[in-house]
Amino acid sequence: MCGALAPDAAESLESGGKQCAAQVTGLDLGSGAITGVQVWGERAQAHLSDDTVFLARFPGGWKVTAAGCEPQPKGPYDCEVEA
Repeated sequence: MCGALAPDAAESLESGGKQCAAQVTGLDLGSGAITGVQVWGERAQAHLSDDTVFLARFPGGWKVTAAGCEPQPKGPYDCEVEA
């Protein structure tokens, strides 16, 4: 999972001396089927049956910039992982 994250998103998980791989396993991230995708140039949003994920295009391909995202009534998404 950490390899699919944008560098800043992976770094956001590293705290308390724990690396990304140790932190990401404790998160409630979706793994459901893709139900829709929207692309805006170098950015994208993927809706899963149990999550919303944001992505950005990097030289090596698409990377996740935010995951575990829930829409908020009066604002942007609240995400467990974000760059």
